Amino acid sequence: MACQATYCCTREDIKENIINGISGWLKDPSNTTLNGTIYIPDINSVNRVTDDQGQITTTYTPTNQNSIIYDTAPTNINPILDEKINFIIDCLGEVSAEGDCGYASGGGGGGGPLKGWEKFTGGSGTDYVTLIAFTDDGTESSIPPHLNFDAMSCPTGNSSPPFISLNDALYLDSAFTQTLTVDTQFIGIDEFNAEQVLDTHIYELMPEQVSNVDRILAFFTEYSNLKGEPANPYPPFVDVDADGITDDFDSEAAASAYQTGHDISTDKPEGYIPRLEADGGDTGFNELSSTNTLEWLRDDLNEFLKDIDYEGESQDTRPIYQDKSTGYLKIRNMNQAIIVRNEEGNDIGLETWEADGFTITMWVKFLDKVNGGTLFNYGNPYRDIGAQGFSLETFIGENEKRYVKLTAMVAGSLIDSHVGMSGSPKLTDLSSVDDIQYTEIPIDFNEWYFIVATYDKYKDDALVTDMLQNEYYWMGNCTVNTGDCTPLSYTSDYGNKCKVEIISKSDLLLARGFKQE
Repeated sequence: MACQATYCCTREDIKENIINGISGWLKDPSNTTLNGTIYIPDINSVNRVTDDQGQITTTYTPTNQNSIIYDTAPTNINPILDEKINFIIDCLGEVSAEGDCGYASGGGGGGGPLKGWEKFTGGSGTDYVTLIAFTDDGTESSIPPHLNFDAMSCPTGNSSPPFISLNDALYLDSAFTQTLTVDTQFIGIDEFNAEQVLDTHIYELMPEQVSNVDRILAFFTEYSNLKGEPANPYPPFVDVDADGITDDFDSEAAASAYQTGHDISTDKPEGYIPRLEADGGDTGFNELSSTNTLEWLRDDLNEFLKDIDYEGESQDTRPIYQDKSTGYLKIRNMNQAIIVRNEEGNDIGLETWEADGFTITMWVKFLDKVNGGTLFNYGNPYRDIGAQGFSLETFIGENEKRYVKLTAMVAGSLIDSHVGMSGSPKLTDLSSVDDIQYTEIPIDFNEWYFIVATYDKYKDDALVTDMLQNEYYWMGNCTVNTGDCTPLSYTSDYGNKCKVEIISKSDLLLARGFKQE
């Protein structure tokens, strides 16, 4: 019902007064104990009391480890407390005769309906409403703490309003709604001992510390990912010199293709670590250089592994070759010779060379790379009239390399020791033969060369179309005159009648098991 007085004592007003009274008592520091003790199990769990806006209005530290947050909003009143307050209001009446909800003189029902309530809320007057505490000695009361209304009586009867237990008003099982239990159990810590053991310096912005083990593992993972395609990161090397060891690309095109497809560049940003130092600075990235390559990494690693890579020279126990002759006859210039023959008769031993064949050997050391000439001859196969015999000679080709050849006049035809090879076939017209088709002698002024020149009339030197450019065939190593000339042999029935072979003194001694001088 509407209230026309200055102070309106509606049901909600009364409820709010009761709630504020309880809250005010809890906020009063002088009431933190009841009768000098905190031994009040029903209320010693109070931790915080909040107002309508949820702001903390008081803090109370209980003796046990429970924490309860109480909501003092009147609309959130506990149903049990609400029921008891309604009984009091019904008993005393809803509207004060004097138009307020405060103190009114008189007792019983003669005064205002909340006669004596001001004592609880800080007013003055008769103590109609008292807070009875339960103490450990039980002298005050044998029931839990409660609000006692014994000094009041209902106008409609003799019964006093029922007391309101603080257990109903505040405790967890019957407290205001929206209470919250917080677990505050803890283990006591000795601060002195803790400071001796724990590092109390906390750096919130300190970056995560990575161990060297993690860094090493990360490095090898990155290297594995950056060295090349995971499935096959290595270059497609082949055995170029047929020695059983893969050692190079099969062509310049293959090397270029691998570099383009493997190395990182501005055209291939997803590429890998450049292979060669020469390519490290050509990626298009200014940050990369020759020191960011696999070749540089290899060279740097070699500095750590010299003890493993080092191959000490084993002691050479081979003997040094001792010349059998006490000397030799030196012919300082070409086109000069001495013929040693029998003193009796006119036969010098070469008259039947065309029928019997021959082998001529000699040691030669060339002291320049400009002069050529005859090394040995019998007759003159180059005469325009009466050409006969054979000639072993040396010459300097157009490419400034030294060559040696054997030329012979056989049955009126001039033949020599040139061979057919790829791009330069075997010819009958000797004037068209390339220099490279003759036997080459390396230019080495300190080396002796052993020259072996032979003539074998039994060799089949017919020009076979399939073999015109097969060098092995004309050197007498093919056992057939068709196909791919396999298997090879050190000698056969096919090839040149005239043949020249050489070997250096160093290679000959090495082949015979002697130490190089």
